Amino acid sequence: MPERYVLDASVAAKWYFGDEDFLDEAERILLELLGRHLELHAPEILKDEMAEAFYKAQSRSRRGLSRFYCEESYKSFCALPISYHSFSDRERQQILSFTNQMDRHYYDSCYVWLALRLECKWLTDDRKYARDLSPDFRAGRIIFIEDFQPK
Repeated sequence: MPERYVLDASVAAKWYFGDEDFLDEAERILLELLGRHLELHAPEILKDEMAEAFYKAQSRSRRGLSRFYCEESYKSFCALPISYHSFSDRERQQILSFTNQMDRHYYDSCYVWLALRLECKWLTDDRKYARDLSPDFRAGRIIFIEDFQPK
């Protein structure tokens, strides 16, 4: 059975933007996903976050990617075998409660909450969110991209 993780945009963006850290690790994750050795899950908002990242990549001078590249890359991203999860109103209320408890942003908390619900780890490069969580909470729940080791 493939390893299972919740993926966020801080990792997925590395597949398309060459000016990011940990590109080799990101490529390894993508190859594991495409080889079906890895099962990635994400809240539906990941698609929106990636669309926003592609939009911003067109206008930022440091990236300056073409509209065509961004639109085709987004289409390619949406075709990846990622299992997306929509949340019911009741689940969104639970996530909001979790967000308040953790004192973090709602969108970011969706990833952590989903990982808890699926009993798997959150695969991320979002240190800002993770560093403020207690070490006890982080242990066994979050894996940073550079620590990813396929089995």
